[in-house]
Amino acid sequence: ELYSYAQTYTEQHFTEVVHYDEFLSMNVESVCKLISSDRLTVTSEEQVYEAVMSWVHHNLPSRQECIEQLLENVRLPLMNQEYIVQKVEEEPLVKTNSRSKDYLIEAMKYHLLKSDQKPLYKTPRTQPRNPVGLPKVLLVIGGQAPKAIRSVE
Repeated sequence: ELYSYAQTYTEQHFTEVVHYDEFLSMNVESVCKLISSDRLTVTSEEQVYEAVMSWVHHNLPSRQECIEQLLENVRLPLMNQEYIVQKVEEEPLVKTNSRSKDYLIEAMKYHLLKSDQKPLYKTPRTQPRNPVGLPKVLLVIGGQAPKAIRSVE
């Protein structure tokens, strides 16, 4: 039960946890398990990528070979196009690893699709995360045309 609580806490506070030395000292299997979670609470997938790169660069000589295993769990297609081109594509570790380049190509293909085609392109990396415990938000936008009904009962 304690392990489950710790896992849930880590998923819900991912953006804070990644700044601690404990994250940087995790083994690759634990990092993969964490970043593969659908319940990971992040505002953007870029945060997951940055955490992965921080983890790899913390001990580059021994961790650079883990890049494809890690990137398999980062949802590159859900990142901003500009970020993919400016950061991910320019990362030397991605450039030199053929499997990582495949993930990059997948993300670029996804962004080339029309909006109505994107839901049909299903891979584990195109599924949005579904964090637990976030409030559901309903956004209502309205207005009034000059000759619209002025009252509603």
